[in-house]
Amino acid sequence: MKIFISWSGERSRKIAELFNEWIQCVIQAAKPWISSHDIERGALWYTEISKTLADSQFGILCLTPENKTEPWILFEAGALAKGIEENRVCTLLIDLKNTDIGNPLAQFNHTIACEKESMWELVQTINNALLENKLQEKVLKSVFETYWGQFLEKYKEISQRFKPEEHVKKRSNEDILTEILTTVRALDKRSQIGYLDNYISYNDIIDKQWSPSDILKFNALMFHNKVCKDFEFSKDDNQSNEATKQEKIKNKK
Repeated sequence: MKIFISWSGERSRKIAELFNEWIQCVIQAAKPWISSHDIERGALWYTEISKTLADSQFGILCLTPENKTEPWILFEAGALAKGIEENRVCTLLIDLKNTDIGNPLAQFNHTIACEKESMWELVQTINNALLENKLQEKVLKSVFETYWGQFLEKYKEISQRFKPEEHVKKRSNEDILTEILTTVRALDKRSQIGYLDNYISYNDIIDKQWSPSDILKFNALMFHNKVCKDFEFSKDDNQSNEATKQEKIKNKK
């Protein structure tokens, strides 16, 4: 199973390379791909990355405070989400908490790189995606325990050597609450109107930095909503026509 590892910035790259080596020790059937290692010299890097994004069955986004809103990270996240099931695109958080991640990356499952239990859950998710090739959980747990200490030690070394490239302001509680309120209001407004396309515009998609998967899901939801409304209108029309016919028959009598 091919795993696309996305990174941006020196610190993110170093952790991505560490994860690339480590996951192959834990799950040998996993085939991670990282651009800093796996693009041959002379190859067109953009073409190679685009091709690998399309061929990958799992995606890992290595996020740091300084790259979590970088266009390249968002591009690769959108490309992965478009072709992969949601639960197979995960973030690897480096000096970040779940609440530090805003949309559109907030939709993915988050893994905190320095927390053992969180990393164990990620390893289980990757293993389960292998289906018939997956390891038995008892074996997987044993291998994970064997290599976890090595990962954590090297992770700490990288964290000490490669400091944040710039000071990044943390998300305030007000920012998080505003995002929640905006989402709730949007859901409420959608439930009160007939056609979703009267509410969501192209500018909304740009402003909210929707990923390709968000847009596809919206189109599917919009189509479903329209079909349901058309059915309701049709049913109401039939009932109205039937009532008119009954009234005409009554008048004739």
